[in-house]
Amino acid sequence: MITKVFWLVLLYSALALSPALAAEAQPATSPATPQTETFSVWIQQMKEQARGPFSGIRWYCADGVVLDPLPAACETHGGGFQHGQWSERTRQIRTAGYPIANLLADLKPEAVTGPGVDPDFLSILLLEKFLIASDDGWILRKAQFYRGAFQDYNERDGAKAILLALLADQNGSDFAVQREAVRLLPHGAETAAITALRGMAVTIVDRDAQFQILRSKIHNMPEAADAQRVREYAVGPQGQPALQEDYAALAQMIDQVNARSTLPDAFRSLSRGIRKPELAQRFRSLADELDSRRDAESQFRLGTDALVLIREQLPQLAPSKLRLAALDASVSAEISVFIASRAVLQTLPGATRAQRLVWLRTAARSVYGIGLLTTRELAQIEQSLATLAPERVRLEIYRSELQELGRAAAWPEHRLGYHFGNAMDRLTPIEPLAAGYVADRLRGSTMLFYSNVLETLTRDADRLSDTRHSLFGQEISGLRRLNPGMARGVLRTSADIRPTELLAPVAIYLVPETTADLPAVAGILTAAEGNALSHVQLLARNLGIPNVVVGRPLLLTLEAYRGRSIVVTASAGGVVRIEEDSPDWDSLLGIAKGNLAEPIFVNLAKLDLTRTELVPTTRLRAADSGRIAGPKAAQVGELTHAFPGRVSLGLAIPFGLYRAVLDRPVVPGQTSSKQNPNQTMFEWLKAQYADLAVRKDLDPEYYGRRLPVVLAFVRQWLLRVDLGPQFRERLRDDMHDLFGMEGTYGVFVRSDTNVEDLPGFTGAGLNLTIPNVVHLDAVIAAIKQVWASPSTERAFGWRQGLMDLPEHVYASVLLHRSLPNEKSGVLVATNLDTGDRDEITVVTNTGVSGGVDGQAAETLRISLKTGAVRLLASDTSRTKRVLSEEGGARQVPSDAPEYVLTPDEIKQLLEFMRAFPKDYPGLQDVEGQPAPADIEFGFVNGHLMLLQIRPFVQSALASRNQYLLDLDAGLRKTRNKNVDLHAIPASSLSGPV
Repeated sequence: MITKVFWLVLLYSALALSPALAAEAQPATSPATPQTETFSVWIQQMKEQARGPFSGIRWYCADGVVLDPLPAACETHGGGFQHGQWSERTRQIRTAGYPIANLLADLKPEAVTGPGVDPDFLSILLLEKFLIASDDGWILRKAQFYRGAFQDYNERDGAKAILLALLADQNGSDFAVQREAVRLLPHGAETAAITALRGMAVTIVDRDAQFQILRSKIHNMPEAADAQRVREYAVGPQGQPALQEDYAALAQMIDQVNARSTLPDAFRSLSRGIRKPELAQRFRSLADELDSRRDAESQFRLGTDALVLIREQLPQLAPSKLRLAALDASVSAEISVFIASRAVLQTLPGATRAQRLVWLRTAARSVYGIGLLTTRELAQIEQSLATLAPERVRLEIYRSELQELGRAAAWPEHRLGYHFGNAMDRLTPIEPLAAGYVADRLRGSTMLFYSNVLETLTRDADRLSDTRHSLFGQEISGLRRLNPGMARGVLRTSADIRPTELLAPVAIYLVPETTADLPAVAGILTAAEGNALSHVQLLARNLGIPNVVVGRPLLLTLEAYRGRSIVVTASAGGVVRIEEDSPDWDSLLGIAKGNLAEPIFVNLAKLDLTRTELVPTTRLRAADSGRIAGPKAAQVGELTHAFPGRVSLGLAIPFGLYRAVLDRPVVPGQTSSKQNPNQTMFEWLKAQYADLAVRKDLDPEYYGRRLPVVLAFVRQWLLRVDLGPQFRERLRDDMHDLFGMEGTYGVFVRSDTNVEDLPGFTGAGLNLTIPNVVHLDAVIAAIKQVWASPSTERAFGWRQGLMDLPEHVYASVLLHRSLPNEKSGVLVATNLDTGDRDEITVVTNTGVSGGVDGQAAETLRISLKTGAVRLLASDTSRTKRVLSEEGGARQVPSDAPEYVLTPDEIKQLLEFMRAFPKDYPGLQDVEGQPAPADIEFGFVNGHLMLLQIRPFVQSALASRNQYLLDLDAGLRKTRNKNVDLHAIPASSLSGPV
């Protein structure tokens, strides 16, 4: 049996997970509240109520009058529709922002697609149709039999009007959403057959009163499943022997009404409406081929050609009715392709590697044809497949390109998340089943086939490479290394992250994806790759923390170990093993050590705490890092010197000023030392940390209670400290001299400590940055917030397990003039997977602060030699951050462009990197060797600007750990081996490979 690969999100939705993991899947943007919990209860009750979301039936007339359900009630009011009237509970739910129980008959097109409409409404409407189809009617489970609540022909007419309006303008419209609307909204025209069908149902009711419930369902909302309902009724206790032929005839007519025209017929019909002769001929020729070549592989390929043709030619078709017919044909083609792919899959055991690669291309093109891959993404997949086109390829290349094809398998999920994520976030708190839409959609697409076939090739590559992934002793696929490393720790999930857990013993976390607020961890297991250059990912690489993508089919196996100690190992070559902990690991990892992190040593001799004056970054250089100010300010000064005109101005508040504040007395009554009421804050801190260091192992319970109290006191003390009028005047004057008149600019207020961006510790994202602060009073308040941020439980937890002397963490502050970047991101001067310094890795989003918080970003690998660009991921972030004139930043909708960086912007990055000094100051690893640069950048009016630079440091211990090196022994031994692509994969053969 073929096992599903790790990226098979399509097989396992959040609903299939256990309660704890399902809780993780709840959207952070719409947490459960008492109100949503009440609504959720009401939703469940509606499913079992005869009237569902309705309180009765009414006539809704064209002039706005609502009348009782009497015959022809609206006749003198310009006509109208009869349908269900929302109950009071339904109205409350809708008023609260959850537009459920939508009636298409009354829904005007401009209420769905017009200006000023809720931008999420269309996707919520489609998500509701998904719930109705997948949950036995959802809130209409019983109401679908409530006579008069729906009139099918009115619902279909309403849906058709909406679809025609949606398809009218192809400029800027999104094909994927249009196509999903066509797929989910019922819009077929009323036919004589449906009329006859309803009449037959009425005839049966005249002789079998118990059939009335089914008759109402068939009359109001006829669907294909009704045929089986009729057949089950016929053989059940209520079915009458004398009516068996009538039941059978009705079921057969339902089948006939719901039978789709054949795909060739649909294409011939389309061709008759196309004005361009050459395009019409393409549709007719494809129809002829579909008719003449009936084998599964041909139907798979030709049906895919049909999907691609419709997607690419849809803008050329007019009017909207023709576009609607084309998308109807596309939906039929997808069904045909899916059925053919299942038949092709039956021939998989005897297929060669080359055949399977061809099938992968067909599957990818079909996914593109339904709108879930962009043109650029498809081109990248085809480029990987072209690399594997020769008869024989080196095993190293074979394995590498299959990994890239595996990475691409997540792209359709991200695309659906972009379009429907907001709707899922809004509905999931009141209906958890909404979280299953993306998985359900992918499960019914050829991503299922793609994943099955790619799984066999991936296992083949592993066997040829003499490598083995394992999960608790079982050889398995579905594990993919992001960061190499080794870790042992108790397995926790994101449901375990509580304020009290932030200082708990370091654990291995199983989370949906790597998030910006992850506490200190020993290892990370995720269901999605996330952003490779986010702050947390950089921190994990730096500390030798293994980060592994785990396929959803394996999540339940893993969660069974929640609360137990496990060991995760991930090699540089990508071999992953997850095992239950045992004393056998002590010799490799030590009894208490969590992972392969380097210790942090504070260079006290370098510190100059006597300097308290503010320093413009133009007067700082890299050598000042850890002496006067932190590495952000020092490196901004170095960048300004090396690349004038590309760095905005900055002002550093040095360590000495922070220490001078700590040398003030603790306010009497707020210190635990009654013997020394004039004790300074620094002295108090030193005493508290010394006591906690002793108690940590002797009395862990006391340590766990006391440390949060100490940290909270430090934060509150710093936030309340009065910096005085002298500091205020000095800051005002220095900012005016450097930045200009107050109110005409904003500054990013950045924490800049002496224990970050070190050769062995990056500290990326641990402390606070407050964006675009405007006006002096707000800047002073922000400075105090930034000073307090190293004393949060999260920052302390990440840092303190690696260092002693916590009282010597000093916070300088960088005031960095805001730049209104249209695009921004992070660049690392190396290939993250191979370490090749002739390539760079770039993540970019639209807006400011792109890439750093883990948002879905455009991720590129670019050759410095040739300029060749490989797409690793697209920007599918639903929002982007933009600066506000009044201060701060706000999130606005993002358009998720197919290309974020333009060719000219990529050219600027390449020119900059080619001019970048190989011996740039301050970029060394823990062994004193030059480290690749990690650079935050932005583009303002198309011009490259540099925001920050730090060394990109990976764990030296992880790179030379013998156990991890041994895992890659097979890779080193077989890397130059050739793979015969015309042979059957090793995973399909019996016996030794």
